Parts: sequence; structure tokens; C-alpha cells
Amino acid sequence: MKLSAKLFIEGKIKSLTGLAIGGSNTDMVIGGLDSTVIKTSEGIPYIPGSSLKGKLRSLIEKKKGRSKICDCGRKECEICTVFGVGAGAGNEKIGPTRLYVRDANLDETIKKQMKNKVGIFSELELNYTESKVENVINRKNSKSDNLRNLERVPAGAKFDLNLVYNILMDEDIKRFKEVVVALRMLEDDYIGGNGSRGYGRIKFEDLKIGIKTIKEYEGDNKVKNLYQGELDEINFNELRQ
Repeated sequence: MKLSAKLFIEGKIKSLTGLAIGGSNTDMVIGGLDSTVIKTSEGIPYIPGSSLKGKLRSLIEKKKGRSKICDCGRKECEICTVFGVGAGAGNEKIGPTRLYVRDANLDETIKKQMKNKVGIFSELELNYTESKVENVINRKNSKSDNLRNLERVPAGAKFDLNLVYNILMDEDIKRFKEVVVALRMLEDDYIGGNGSRGYGRIKFEDLKIGIKTIKEYEGDNKVKNLYQGELDEINFNELRQ
């Protein structure tokens, strides 16, 4: 089993509704918020690669009818092969994890718009986020039990999508379909917290899929473009060619 090529999937992740991926307790104290979003050391929100990869994996597990996290490590298991397994779970049989998911940083143009409070972000209360007060209602007496001040990334924000998919054997080309299917499923699901209350809807935009074979790495080191367009227009047969 040896590496023959790498696929690169790049694009934008656009938040269609408020996005809440949890931060630290320190931020809660400083900001007077009951729940904060995760941020870089510079205070800029981002989507951790671990959160995105975990969500994609869970959607494929649901698609295949798995009731819990799959860690079987069997070489015929697409979930374990694509997304990886824990130490000692038979990873010698399936080889290295095929899918790498990078942290999705806030788009530079969006970052400037938020910082300068222009366009759709003109009424943004915080630097890069908004606060939303939610009322918890006691269902027995219909009275308000608690007001919670939640921080979230506003709708309209965009993040940089960056995935790397390793091809170690011919079957990996077929398995790549699971990655695309998971991305499509996520558009009809949510990422982060409070999804049942409308948070976390996203859309993938401006997608590009490229490839580097070992020949390219030994030569000009350039990515060969395979596809550019929308997620729902990807033709798997054309990619395999």
C-alpha cells in the first residue's frame, strides 16, 4: 500500500443561519455570555477541522445505519478507511486515514467587512459575532425559567474549506464518493450546537477539486484541476476518469 495521489477539495463554507461551535468558559466570564463560539488566539471565529470531520463521519454512519461510532477497523469498512480509527483498532489493515480536514478559517474579505461593520454586518454588536437572547420556557406552567445570552457567528459569514484526500489504492477512488455525499448531506443538516432550533445551516460554494499524483510531486508540483462548480453538479464518473 503506497500513496499514488492526493485530491484537494477547496471552496467556501457559507453560514445560512447563526453558527454556534462552542468556545471556552473564560470567554463566558469576560463577555457576560452564557455560551460562546470557539475562536483563534486573535479572537476570530473558525470551524475546527475536527468538528467538520466528525460531523461528516456521523452523517455517513447514519446513512449506513450505524447506531454508534464505527471503530471496527475492517479493511472493507468505508467509514473507518476514509475517516480513520483509534489506536489499536486494526488500522494496520486499512492503512492511514484517507481524509484530512483542515481548520476552516474566516474568509479574509468577510473578516474585513465584520471588523469595519459594513454591508450585512453593519449592525454586528461584537467584533466578529452576534449575541442572541433565548428564553427557556417551562412547559408545565408556560413561564420563563431562564434567559440565556448565546454567542454565534452570524448568517452570511464565509469560511475557507480545505480537505485533502489520499489515494493509496484503486478502491480509494470509489470511496471518495462518500466524502462528497457527506458534504451534500451536511447542507441539509447542521453543524455546531442548537441545530434543532435553526442554528448551523451551511452551504458549500465555489468548489474546486484538484489532484496531484506522485509524478507531479516529482515534477512541477502543480495541482491539476478536475472540477470547478457546485456541489450538486459533481459527476463521479468523470472524476474517476
